[in-house]
Amino acid sequence: MTTNFSIIVPAFNEEKTINLTLSSILKGIKGQEKYYEIIIIDSLSTDDTCQKAKECLNKENIQYEIIKLNQVAYPGKARNIGVRKAKYNQLIFIDCGVTITKTFFEECQQKIIKNDVIWFQSSFIFNTYQQRGYVRPYFIKREKGRYIRHSAMKKKVLISLGYFKEDLRAAEDWLFYKQIEKEKFKEYFSNITGYYQGYPDSLSLFFKKWQMYFEHSVYANLYKKNLLISLIQLLFILVTLIGIWIITSLFIFSLGGSIIVYLLARSGYSFYKSKLPPTSLSDMIYTIITSELFEISRVFGVLKGIKKRKI
Repeated sequence: MTTNFSIIVPAFNEEKTINLTLSSILKGIKGQEKYYEIIIIDSLSTDDTCQKAKECLNKENIQYEIIKLNQVAYPGKARNIGVRKAKYNQLIFIDCGVTITKTFFEECQQKIIKNDVIWFQSSFIFNTYQQRGYVRPYFIKREKGRYIRHSAMKKKVLISLGYFKEDLRAAEDWLFYKQIEKEKFKEYFSNITGYYQGYPDSLSLFFKKWQMYFEHSVYANLYKKNLLISLIQLLFILVTLIGIWIITSLFIFSLGGSIIVYLLARSGYSFYKSKLPPTSLSDMIYTIITSELFEISRVFGVLKGIKKRKI
């Protein structure tokens, strides 16, 4: 027996990734379109996100709806709107920038009957050398990771938990994971992987994105770990000002993780799906700079959040 699913896709200025994601969805459900509907919630995009989505979806015989909001909404609110609009009791969440395969949907069909939530492993696709530095060593694919960006669950789970928090730009997913774990819903951890490739292409956008993420982790009361790491980073920065000899510590303490990231990326380690050829020294340096910028954005984001909350 085939189960009906509502596929919910939140979007904001995703003209570069929306077709990629929708095409992978359509390919995955080919021949089974009648059992699915696609709901795109557009949070007042200023680019051609909606137009590109229509062009992609109109090529196939698929039920779909594009909901255009009259104000910018954070991901939690966009997903909640999609859930309330969904006509089926089984949901699939897929973020723009994510690509999945036919086996993803086969897994959803097979496992949703006896489970409340299905989690899939997550990995990354890098299209530029800069993006290699975005993933830290502790983001390596985990067998039992929870990632809302490509997941499936029964609608009753959302209703029971009161939906996603709507006032957070980031960390609303982590709060949701904690709720699910606390309420002891029946979870299934699949070994099938979804790939994400929606990272910014510039250092300035990268810095702004992660600073904002860590700022909102403070609002979600998930700041303690990030605060500790930030304080360590700040202490290290202050120490480096003492003298030139600290440069050695800089390489040992700060660049160690970045070099690991580079070496893993260059060797084609399994959690990377890179379309790039082996890199040069200049590419390595850029990767390291990007990787270190991540840590700096953590410091600024957490401190900005603490200042606003006056913790």
